[in-house]
Amino acid sequence: MNCLLWKSVTFLSLVWAVGGQSSGDLSFPITGSFSGRLEVYYSGQWGTVCDDSFSAFDAVVACCQLGFFTYTRYGTVGELGFSPVSNPSTPIWLELRCRGNESRLIDCPANPIGVEDCSHSQDVALNCTASPARQSTGSLRLVDSFSRTGGSSGRLEVYYSSRWGTVCQDGFGINDARVACRQLGFSSYSRYGTVQRLDFFQASSSTRTWLDELRCSGTESKLIDCPANTIGVEDCSHFEDVALICTGRTTSKNR
Repeated sequence: MNCLLWKSVTFLSLVWAVGGQSSGDLSFPITGSFSGRLEVYYSGQWGTVCDDSFSAFDAVVACCQLGFFTYTRYGTVGELGFSPVSNPSTPIWLELRCRGNESRLIDCPANPIGVEDCSHSQDVALNCTASPARQSTGSLRLVDSFSRTGGSSGRLEVYYSSRWGTVCQDGFGINDARVACRQLGFSSYSRYGTVQRLDFFQASSSTRTWLDELRCSGTESKLIDCPANTIGVEDCSHFEDVALICTGRTTSKNR
């Protein structure tokens, strides 16, 4: 699965929210690092993730939420050469069963938080791949059925207010598809429709729908420049998320 071959240069933890910590946020505490023990912030305390049931889908969700393309390896801290937590009283918060289409790790099916039968030798560690993408307001991505990004097809998402959200099919037409594919660095599109129609996953329930009732003329350079409802004003469900198949890669624009 994909979301650079990794090279571990320093020890770190992958953690939920740095400064102003809140349940559900992920970030790296050390800039430039991309591998280490996976830690979760919950109820005012850092804790770890148990490797029981932890799968490729969990790894993809974690790394993609952190802004990386995907993972190269996952396993226990011992298997990946990282140290276990130094304090044995550190809680183990999560035992996960992600489906792979969640936008945040905390949205995944899991045992109730703190309910587990693990030891810290089973703490999860991850190696994520590629540097975090430079995200700016209006950037687009396509998310395929394995939560991979960077391809030519998938659920269409737009970056706004520091988070990715979806595009509603209401009003979405040929010109909108052309603008989106061109912004993504393709010459055109071959198909567009709902995620169900094109056989991709809809977004998780916590994901915002940013764009609705798009009315592109076809000349816009960015989808967010098209006439549309005010960003975030919509009346859609995620089964109406737009999916797109682009064709004829030309550049890697996505400004």
